[in-house]
Amino acid sequence: SDVSSPPFSVVSSTIASSPSSSRRLAILTWLESCAAPDATYTSPTASYKRSLMWPDTLSSLASKNLLTYHPDTGVRLVGTDQLDEAELLKSCLSFVRAGRYRDAQDLCVSAGQAWRAATLAGADLPRYTAREGPDGDATEEIVGNPDLALWRGACWSLGRAKAVEA
Repeated sequence: SDVSSPPFSVVSSTIASSPSSSRRLAILTWLESCAAPDATYTSPTASYKRSLMWPDTLSSLASKNLLTYHPDTGVRLVGTDQLDEAELLKSCLSFVRAGRYRDAQDLCVSAGQAWRAATLAGADLPRYTAREGPDGDATEEIVGNPDLALWRGACWSLGRAKAVEA
């Protein structure tokens, strides 16, 4: 390809000319389309629409004069919080399997778990997008996660780690 070609054009032509890349893209598209019909919000209860996550657990901790909670402390969720968390994660997994990361992020934000939505943002594929420069010329800039390979490696390692008891 021409050195002066825009980066997006180079990537597009590489995918088009590489049978392996084209095949992988086709498989990914097919897998996401297979999962798409099942990708729904599995428990549309009002408990997801809140700005405070784990209210039962926080209330329980407050009664013991503990005013904060961090999920890595080992304290188990109580009341309906454990069920809500399981349903939230099930819904997120359903969206992720369908390639609908934005829906999974929106669900996490609506459940008061913006930190989880930020974690899912790591899946944003790096790509070039056209922007109008200050001089009015169109330029391309990269958007998405340029460290996608690192993010995927971390997710893979976490997924293979010993599962946390539910």
